[in-house]
Amino acid sequence: MKNMTQKTFKQYRDYAMLNEGDIVVLVSYEDLMTGEEWWRAIPDYGHHGIPGNLNADICCYHGWRGTTNDVSMHAHGCRKIIKISDEQWDKDRHSYCKITVGPDLKPDED
Repeated sequence: MKNMTQKTFKQYRDYAMLNEGDIVVLVSYEDLMTGEEWWRAIPDYGHHGIPGNLNADICCYHGWRGTTNDVSMHAHGCRKIIKISDEQWDKDRHSYCKITVGPDLKPDED
């Protein structure tokens, strides 16, 4: 995922608390058993990245952050939300929105 300048993805949880212009950490998840992948924009809240699952005091903006219950989590940088769609519904009636984030604001930080 190096040099990803923009990413648009569906977010099923916590999107109501996000706004265009917010600074977030882009995180991907992969179910190692099924290969399913999903993305989330997580507010940074001044923690300087996403904590690892071995030591929650060590936060990073990039790289593997841990694997729990066969789900691997990777951080893909600090980014600004440039667009959020209106609420939509999937075929199973789960609500989501589409979020577009811009380029990494801190590409040289861990």
